[in-house]
Amino acid sequence: MARLSSDGQRTFYPKKTYGVRFDGSTGSASSSSAIDLSSYNQLTLRFITSINRKITATNVAVEFSNNYNLYDTGFNFHFNIDGGFRATIRDNGYTQASTKTKLLIGKYYEFVVVMDKTQTGANIVKIYCDGKEDYYNVLPDSLASSNFGNFKLFLGARDNSSFYSPFDIHMFEIYAGVKSASEISALYGTNDTGSDAIYSWKNASRDKTKLSAVNGGVDITVTNGNALLIPPLQPRRFLKSFNNSLKCDGATVNAQVTHDSSLNVGTGDFWIESWFKVDESDNSRNQYIFSKRNPTSLVGYELVADMGTGFQDGKIACIFDDGKYSSIASPIKSFGQWNHVIVNIDRSSQDNSFMMVNGVIENSINNQVSWNGDGLTVDNTDSLYLGQRNGTGFFKGNIAYLNVSSGTITEDEALARWYDDTTIDALNIGTSKVRFAMTDSSGLSLTDSSGNGNNAILTVGATISTTEIPEKPRQIAGTRLGV
Repeated sequence: MARLSSDGQRTFYPKKTYGVRFDGSTGSASSSSAIDLSSYNQLTLRFITSINRKITATNVAVEFSNNYNLYDTGFNFHFNIDGGFRATIRDNGYTQASTKTKLLIGKYYEFVVVMDKTQTGANIVKIYCDGKEDYYNVLPDSLASSNFGNFKLFLGARDNSSFYSPFDIHMFEIYAGVKSASEISALYGTNDTGSDAIYSWKNASRDKTKLSAVNGGVDITVTNGNALLIPPLQPRRFLKSFNNSLKCDGATVNAQVTHDSSLNVGTGDFWIESWFKVDESDNSRNQYIFSKRNPTSLVGYELVADMGTGFQDGKIACIFDDGKYSSIASPIKSFGQWNHVIVNIDRSSQDNSFMMVNGVIENSINNQVSWNGDGLTVDNTDSLYLGQRNGTGFFKGNIAYLNVSSGTITEDEALARWYDDTTIDALNIGTSKVRFAMTDSSGLSLTDSSGNGNNAILTVGATISTTEIPEKPRQIAGTRLGV
């Protein structure tokens, strides 16, 4: 079923459909055998997708072919370098249509492509984007009116070997015949597979290795590269009020918490959560969201946006050091926009440690780390700084929330906090060391709501903004950017 959000836009429901992410460089998937479409000369195809990186070349998202060439009887869908989505059919010639809409990174779209080989020219291919007709004909050539054939299905690349596409996919289905505009509009915003679908694939089992066939047929299996599991389509619930944020100018000390033993995490597990926005105008240096690391020994822990000067270029990284350097990092895809990050550090299990950014786990771990229960401590007697590391790496942007807790958090618990920020206070996992919701500010101080009294003192140049705050999203549920 579908429902309308508070701003009148349709949102996806129910919320059980996970998806698979392809990285645009090596990731792809394919059916283990051919998909039989030889009985049809009219098809309607529908899928829910999102591009997750900037498109720098023509990238194939879906390909139906056998030994691809321009004149076989296959078809494909791809993302264009001009920002559009394009559908191509080939049969002794080829015809193309492209969306007028230019796609945004991170926004989910529902595409329906109607292919009718009984028609000629501009009537052969039509595209609907989010329930509405949205296309122009690029090459309205006439094709042979023969039926489609038996094709292998490829996702993320052409023949698993070229034109790799950086995109996410949640579901894909094929209907016999031509669906009308009213039927397509009725389908929009649902995760339900129509009873007349001849093939349908979804990921409802949290399995990043495949999209499972729903009503018979063969699974689509990841065959190349490392695909990633992405969260289910689900409406965000921004019900907690973020009224303020700490505005950091990138040049001065912003806030300081005097050392207290309650800020140390010792030899144990810990996790960190933050809402932050890095200004797009300054992306050439390390910028520390917070740091509690000794400037000489470097023992301690911190969260840094390392965007152009080191081994974690273009990423957010959590670094902790107990005499052995340790890091876990994930790409930042939305400079100038709000990001939500949760880092889980399980000191005895590298496999159970993760970084989730805007609901997605896409982390890399530095293997010098001490995830082996060696008993070394990250404790120090240094202050905790917000917006810098002890006089260096000044952060330019906004910080709306920061929490450091002992213990661990599961992936499901972390995902719940991304989808519903009312859980920020209600779901108190482990023991909070320090927690700043920038709403809790008084004069020149930020109030620590953990109960440990680790209040932060604002210094010269620090301001509290009442306008730059995480906002309720105004686009289709599942959106990871622009929140």
